[in-house]
Amino acid sequence: MKSWQLILTVLFITNTSLYAQENQISNNGKIGISTLTPAAKLSIGNSSNRIGLLHLDWVHENDWGGSAYKWTGFIGFNAYRNDNDPKGYYYRSNNYTNRLVIEGNNYGFHFLGEEKAPDFGGNTGSRKLQELFKINNSGLVSINNSMMNLGWTHENNWGGSSNKWSGFIGFNAITSDESAKDTYARINVYTRMNVFEGSNFGFRWLTELDIDRNTNVKELKEVMILNHKGYLGIGTSSPDSRLTVKGKIHAQEVKVTASAGTVPDYVFKEDYKMMPLADVEKYIKEYSHLPEVKSAKEIEEEGLHLAEMNLLLLKKVEELTLYIIEQQKQLDQQQKLIEKQAEILKQIINKKNDE
Repeated sequence: MKSWQLILTVLFITNTSLYAQENQISNNGKIGISTLTPAAKLSIGNSSNRIGLLHLDWVHENDWGGSAYKWTGFIGFNAYRNDNDPKGYYYRSNNYTNRLVIEGNNYGFHFLGEEKAPDFGGNTGSRKLQELFKINNSGLVSINNSMMNLGWTHENNWGGSSNKWSGFIGFNAITSDESAKDTYARINVYTRMNVFEGSNFGFRWLTELDIDRNTNVKELKEVMILNHKGYLGIGTSSPDSRLTVKGKIHAQEVKVTASAGTVPDYVFKEDYKMMPLADVEKYIKEYSHLPEVKSAKEIEEEGLHLAEMNLLLLKKVEELTLYIIEQQKQLDQQQKLIEKQAEILKQIINKKNDE
C-alpha cells in the first residue's frame, strides 16, 4: 500500500470510529468522508448532507492529444468526473453550489469554473466548465480562456545575451521561445492582438494595426517604448529625449519654460549694440539667412528647437522694432527739413512775385 493511501486509511478509520454512519470505503476503492456515496477516489462532504463537496481523483480524458497527455488529476469543489468524459465536463454533487475545479496534468494546471450561477434544485448533470486561469508546463500564465497571457520568453534576435529575455502580458496574444521577435499568435480571430513587454531595454507596447482573421501568427507593430533611461518614444524605437514622437502632435496648448536670462528683453537696454543694417544686408547676401539663425541645412540635420527658435525670433522682432523706431526718427527729421525747405521756397516765390 502506498504511503498516501495508508495515511488516508488511518484518517478514515479514526474518523469512522467517531462518525461511522457518515464514512464509506466503496468496493471500487473510492473513499468517502462525511458522505456515503463517494464519486471520486476521495470525496469529502459535510454534516448537512450536501454530499461530496470536495473530490480528488485521477482520470483519463479521451480527447487530449498524445498518450502521455490523456491523464489528469483534479480537485473538484462540488464537482467530479469519470474516465472518458469529454474534456472540461464535470458533474455537480449538489444543486446549491457552483462547480470549481483545479486540474493538473502534463500541460500544467487549469482552474475551471461555471459561467452561470447554479440552477438551484435543478439538474446535477455534466456541464462543460469555463477555463478561468491556466499555468502551462513552460510557466506561461493564461487568464479567461487564454484571452490574457503572462509569460517570460527568450527572443533570439535581441542584442546581447542578458537582453534576450522578455516578460510579456498578451491580450489575445501569446508567444514562445522559438518565435521570432515581436511575433505572436492570436487566441481568437475576432479580437485585435495587443502586447505589453518588459525587458532589460525597458517597456514596449505592441499592437496589430489591422486585424487579419486569416492569419493566426503575425509580427506586431511597436507603437510606444519607455526605455531604461526613462525616455518615452511614440512611433520610434530609439527615443533620445524624455519624449520623442515620430509623427504629428495635436494639443490645445504647449507650455515651454525658459531659463533665467534667456528671454531677450536685454535688446531694449541702453548699452545693447545692434548690427548696422548695412552689415545685416551684407550678411544676408553672403549666407542667405539672418545673423544668429541656423541655416536651412543645419535645421534639416539637427532639427528645430522650439524654445531656442522662438526666443531668437522674439529677439529679431525686438531688434526690428528698434530699427523701425530709428527709421521713424529719421523720417520725422526729414519731414521737418522738407517742411522748412518748403517754407523757404514759398517765401522766395512770393518775394519774386512782388517785384
